[in-house]
Amino acid sequence: MILVRVAGTTVGVSASDATRVSVREGAADFVVSSGTPEVELVAGVGPGEGHSAGELLFDAFPTWQLFGDDAGCTYRFLGAGGERAYREASFDRTFSRCRVSYLKEAESPPEVIYPFEAPVDQLLIMNVLSSQGGALLHALGVATAEGDGLVFVGNSGDGKSTMARVWDSVPGAEVLNDDRIALRHEGGRFRIYGTPWHGEFEKVSARDLPLRAVFVLRKARSCRVTPVGGAAAVAALVARSFVPYHDREAIGRVAALFGRLAAEVPVYDFEFTPDLAAVEAARSAVAND
Repeated sequence: MILVRVAGTTVGVSASDATRVSVREGAADFVVSSGTPEVELVAGVGPGEGHSAGELLFDAFPTWQLFGDDAGCTYRFLGAGGERAYREASFDRTFSRCRVSYLKEAESPPEVIYPFEAPVDQLLIMNVLSSQGGALLHALGVATAEGDGLVFVGNSGDGKSTMARVWDSVPGAEVLNDDRIALRHEGGRFRIYGTPWHGEFEKVSARDLPLRAVFVLRKARSCRVTPVGGAAAVAALVARSFVPYHDREAIGRVAALFGRLAAEVPVYDFEFTPDLAAVEAARSAVAND
């Protein structure tokens, strides 16, 4: 069994047959040598024991579909223009067990399986976080030289990778990830976690640290930082996070989490330029809060 720890959750990765399992390079920094897995991920060729489909809950044809019943849910990944399923990931209701099935009729059985890879890995952690009062943000995360955890949320094209390159040039700063940051509320405060799923900027870190501030990215010709609170902050965060939208209870938990974040952590609208002036503007906002 391979142990992978992401966002405070340890996942045990194993195979149900003679197939060998491994993790790809992007997740190597998140492999740990010991620990008790909170989630068991078992991979194999063909549908395995406990496999189920159920009612169609969400249809993203021709790429994937989501089915669910009282036992859990199944993501079915489609190929050939939606004509056939090539892989399935079945979860129990608590997301503590996952079966990844490589379907024989759709593809040749691989010699080595990388079950903890996109999109299964992100789906798993997204659902685990939302079930436990956490969230997966579409964001850049930075650890400053002063020890502050800063998050810059943004949709695709908003400048997260550009900002990551700027912060990477700052002495003492560390980029956790330029595209996916995990968020939890633990020990009376919010913490952020690096994840393996980067964007254009490929450096990642398994580090976690307390969250000091959140910035909503907007490209501009000059830098300006404006406080955002209440419903506006919650709406901005929901729109820039990965949420199981088919699950009303999960959406409610994530919205409540962001409401608490807006009350406890400064949230700013951040008009920025892609240079060190943006770093100084963010630092100044944090210092003056």
